Amino acid sequence: MNEGSSSQQPDPEQEQAPTEPEDASAERADAAGEPMVVEPGAAAAEQKAGRGVTMPVAVPVTVALVLGLAIGLIAGWLLPRPGSDTAAAEQPVATVQPPATDAAGGGDAQAAAPTVLSPTTPTGVSGGPDGSEEYAGLVIGTTGPLVELFEDYVCPFCARLELNSGAQLRERALDGEFRLVMHPIAFLTEDSPRAANATACVYQHEEFETWVAFHEGIYQRQDPSEPVGQYSNDVLLTLADEVGATSDETAACISDGSFDTWVAEITAQAFSRGVGGTPTLAVDGTQTDVAPLVQ
Repeated sequence: MNEGSSSQQPDPEQEQAPTEPEDASAERADAAGEPMVVEPGAAAAEQKAGRGVTMPVAVPVTVALVLGLAIGLIAGWLLPRPGSDTAAAEQPVATVQPPATDAAGGGDAQAAAPTVLSPTTPTGVSGGPDGSEEYAGLVIGTTGPLVELFEDYVCPFCARLELNSGAQLRERALDGEFRLVMHPIAFLTEDSPRAANATACVYQHEEFETWVAFHEGIYQRQDPSEPVGQYSNDVLLTLADEVGATSDETAACISDGSFDTWVAEITAQAFSRGVGGTPTLAVDGTQTDVAPLVQ
């Protein structure tokens, strides 16, 4: 039904009430000052002179009753009877499902199905730092379930996750609880690929502890308003010097963008697998709630 329409179209499946002729409504308006009185038991009462003769009241009532009875009989014969095969086929089947409950025991929360990345294990991407090819990311740990963290160094929530929970994640991975793969994807600003390339350079050419200090340092210097230029190569080279990533290979890698192609490929792969933003955390390919790590 069109809610903007001022008139309702008649339903072809319903009997419509007959409309009153215009001359009859005019006659009723003329007699508005003198109400008509019908005497009980009168079979043919006349209206005022010149108005004609009214039909006996009992006649239309009888006709209506007969017609109603006939329609009811016909409908009862044609419509499917309860319990018949036709009635069962046309009757929709209602299903009742128990309401989903939240962690607090409420009954109104709807449990959303978890998002599963496709494929659940990333395919290899060549051209990255040593050890990154198999899982398309920077690998920490060697055993246990696969835990993937997708982050963009310009993302403010990624900074909060790192500063609140990053050290614990790496420690648990090194203890063998799980294998942590960090995907430094880049899509927010032009600073994103520069920072991702730089972290890959330090991961490749420096000790692990030096890379951790560099990784943390990027987030510690992050401006949450995401101004373009906060991660220029000069800024990244200065940070590398501060944390002890002073090899010539690291400096050349950052300046030349040696891992730019790799960063672009792992970013495209992340989105093709179903990642919709950062930070995203997945355990064996199934996305999980990252909020507890950010708060």
